[in-house]
Amino acid sequence: MVKCLRPFSFLAAALIAAAVLAGCFPWDSGEPTPAPLPAPTAPVGGSPAPTPSAQSSEVVTPGTPAAAPTPRPTAIIVTPPASRPLPTVPAGLLSQGNAQVGRELFINKGCIACHQVRGEGGTTGPALDGIGSRARRPTLAGSLDNTPENLWRWITNPQLVKPGTPMSPQPLSPQEAADLVAYLRTLQ
Repeated sequence: MVKCLRPFSFLAAALIAAAVLAGCFPWDSGEPTPAPLPAPTAPVGGSPAPTPSAQSSEVVTPGTPAAAPTPRPTAIIVTPPASRPLPTVPAGLLSQGNAQVGRELFINKGCIACHQVRGEGGTTGPALDGIGSRARRPTLAGSLDNTPENLWRWITNPQLVKPGTPMSPQPLSPQEAADLVAYLRTLQ
């Protein structure tokens, strides 16, 4: 039962976060909540005084209906991954990647906490043995061709490549990502 709830919980949390970012919830939209209008009081002459409307600059006399508030968005539109533009790899960057520096980054940036290489490391993410071989691993993230450019795109922004993936974007410079690609390409 717990295994069935985990994917749902992650999906529900992702949808709620997206809704909050889209401003679907008034308490998190960044807009100030309008204060309630004070109850109108009748002047000495007997007829109620006009009061400004909270929704617009028009004056509303008590007893007349106020303008309806502007509706908030109720749906989140998610663009399918195939139509999303993937990040562009800077020209010539991948040829400058240093595999030794990439190996050090793999350890120091915490990649090894989630990924195994040669039996060492975490098991949250997939083991990365063979990721440098297109014959052993023809695709990345289940949908991208296993090329150095796509590996760089995946490392720099996995959520853009495959929304909802448990792998979060890593704070890497383009050169650091190129170094990691150079290291991962050695894992034949």
